[in-house]
Amino acid sequence: MPSEELSPVHLKGEYSFTSDILLYENCPLQYKFFRALEFTPVRHGSAMFGTLVHQTIEDVHKAVLRGEEQKVNEARIDSWFNLNYQSLCKSSRAYLNEPQKKDAFKQVMAYVERHEADWSVIKEAEVDVSLVKDEYILRGKVDLVRGNDDSVEIVDFKTGKKLDVNNPEDRTALEKYRRQLEIYAHLIKTRYDIEISALHLYYTSEMEGIPTITFEYREPSVEKSIAAFGRVVDLIEQKNYDMNRIKKTKKLCENCDMQFYCNQRI
Repeated sequence: MPSEELSPVHLKGEYSFTSDILLYENCPLQYKFFRALEFTPVRHGSAMFGTLVHQTIEDVHKAVLRGEEQKVNEARIDSWFNLNYQSLCKSSRAYLNEPQKKDAFKQVMAYVERHEADWSVIKEAEVDVSLVKDEYILRGKVDLVRGNDDSVEIVDFKTGKKLDVNNPEDRTALEKYRRQLEIYAHLIKTRYDIEISALHLYYTSEMEGIPTITFEYREPSVEKSIAAFGRVVDLIEQKNYDMNRIKKTKKLCENCDMQFYCNQRI
């Protein structure tokens, strides 16, 4: 049968900072297997813990946004927590031990107790936002947007140990988190035309001290982060998985599912 020749179609890929850029920068080989080839990671524990805390805090925020602050109590939070846990167990076929579950619930309750006196600053929670760029689609999910009608603050929740801004070993991770927050700020500001006043990392594991690390919003720095994002997207679309570009470390590699496949072991 005669058929007409189709012209080439360029479909823009969707990329997010945590799922794509950060994973690729940490290890191009992991990106190749887990994103490009869609293999499933073997290890779920730490990711499941963080997801459980995030989802339960999201339930709290959603209740507040519905005007149901009076329903945010320990019994209701426990119900949300257990429903989320059961759902995660079924979807990932992984489980947390009892001390881990208790610690996760403790982190959620500590967050609620710190903020239950005034929920009015919450504007949006788990904001899924995207922005069409020239060569790709930038996507992100913002944990929390809080503030007033004139300006807002971006908050990203972390469940691990709070990093020390004065520790040189923690500065590399903090720099990555700052870039992540700047990407989110760019999305929110561009999409909703609202000023950004501050960027926060909120560590739910911090029980005694100040749980937040705050970054100043600076437009030139945001522009650099967007440019760096685009450069990594170019490497991904070129299918450049060269491992010589990264600095391998014991912390990064010893629990990697690909460590026995990688030809550049520590």
